[in-house]
Amino acid sequence: MLNDARWSPVTFARFLILAVLLWVLRGAVAPTATIAAALIIAVAIAAQALFASYWNDGRQALLDADQARRLISGYTVIVSMEGLAWALGASLLFPIQYPELQLFLVFVLCGVALAFVATLHIHLPACYGAIGLALPMMIVRYALVQQWLEAVLLLIYTLLLVRLAQTLFAATQRTIALQQERDELLNVLRERAQELDQARRQSDDANLAKSRFLAQASHDLRQPLHAIGLLAASLPEPPDERARTAVAHLQESITSLSGLFDGLLDLAVLESGTTRTNIDTLALQPIFEELEQEFAPIATEKAVTLRFVKTSAVVRSDALLLRRMLQNLISNAIRHGRGARVVVGRRVLDGASAIDVVDNGPGIPDNYQQAIFEEFVRVRAEGVASTPGLGLGLAIVGRLAAALGLHVSLQSTSGAGARFRIAGLPNATASNVAAADRDAMDARDHLKGATVLVIDDDRAVLEATAALLRRWGCEVISRTEFPNPLPSVDIVLSDYDLPNDNGLSRLCELRQTQPQLLTALITGDPSQSLRREAEDAGVALLRKPVRPLQLRSLLLKLATTEL
Repeated sequence: MLNDARWSPVTFARFLILAVLLWVLRGAVAPTATIAAALIIAVAIAAQALFASYWNDGRQALLDADQARRLISGYTVIVSMEGLAWALGASLLFPIQYPELQLFLVFVLCGVALAFVATLHIHLPACYGAIGLALPMMIVRYALVQQWLEAVLLLIYTLLLVRLAQTLFAATQRTIALQQERDELLNVLRERAQELDQARRQSDDANLAKSRFLAQASHDLRQPLHAIGLLAASLPEPPDERARTAVAHLQESITSLSGLFDGLLDLAVLESGTTRTNIDTLALQPIFEELEQEFAPIATEKAVTLRFVKTSAVVRSDALLLRRMLQNLISNAIRHGRGARVVVGRRVLDGASAIDVVDNGPGIPDNYQQAIFEEFVRVRAEGVASTPGLGLGLAIVGRLAAALGLHVSLQSTSGAGARFRIAGLPNATASNVAAADRDAMDARDHLKGATVLVIDDDRAVLEATAALLRRWGCEVISRTEFPNPLPSVDIVLSDYDLPNDNGLSRLCELRQTQPQLLTALITGDPSQSLRREAEDAGVALLRKPVRPLQLRSLLLKLATTEL
């Protein structure tokens, strides 16, 4: 309200209206009356403008409630006085002998009263004071000269202005109330949004801290499990059937525990954001053969027929991550399909390669086919025994597919098997792709008599690894650190974290001086960057906890390739 009055163009307009009125009525009214009317109205306009300017000059923000009420009361008096000034001025300027000029004067006065309503309706007492003093005096003036029609019309106009002011006031109050409600609602929503955002950040921070902890602590967590697995595998075959059964159950439990542990740590690495992809040209057949070597014994144990369809396809992808995805899918198919048939093959789909893992096992119910890609979701078909696991395998497959820009889909009918498909692998040419060794599983005799140097600062792991290698017919030299000079050996297996040393760096140095030396790094570090570094140096890598079958497959591959 005060801001409108203070606005200089409005004040200037009032003075302009007064000047136009005086100019039109010149000669029709006595000069003394004209001067008096001009002074009364001009002083009232100036007083209101000065009052508004004074209180709007940064003072309103400093007022308390009582001062604000006094300010409003004072302003009501000021604008009422301006209404009275216009009424007095109009009475002095009333041209009795000129009806047409009377009409012009009333028109100006009615316009000023309407302006009062437009600017003062937010505070009805001020509005009533302004129009209640401006127009009634003119009504009385008309009555004195017995111009009853004009008096009645002006009275009706005054009542209409009062009603208009009330309507505008009510509308303004509703607008203010709605604005306040909206502001309150927005404040509540902002507070809730801030609370939710803070809770989300805390949850994300806690989840990331958990993932980082698991990723960073993985070496210490993997080490004892790795030792237990190797020790169990190195046990001699007991003569007693009951003891053999117990050892078999022990090894099965260790294998299950290793799988659960791998899943948890893989998920932790994915969530910690440390996974990096290394897209390269790779042939699918060597990957299929490595997977067949790895899972053939497991499939036989589970009475599952496992078949890989031969392919000459070459694609662009990350070999390590793609292999991990296929490992999880094949492992699930074998574990949940006892007595079933599992087929892995490549097909062309929409100009790209896709890999299918198909089984004729119990299948997956429709209501679980989306949920199984979430963490810790396990599905057990009716009539099928529960299998060990945390429900992380397919969640990891989904995360890895997203990292590689691939699409994983499922088609399944409960009781009629399932088909998992990894689609979107770009095709490539076979140039610069090394041929895989196709006879590794048939060359077990290569390990017999091979001399293996094992280096690990953990005595339990060192002894377990040495015992297992001796059982396979290897000559073993075990050390807690790299010997100097290096004895004549065929293969060097080294831990990554050594006291005051780095296993990978030492293996790289050995390969520079002895390129024919076979080397492998065994580590609990889950980072992909370490795996890339080892690959670039020509050093094979296994991640703890290492299953005996994995270690044997790696040694056979190294032996049949180089020995």
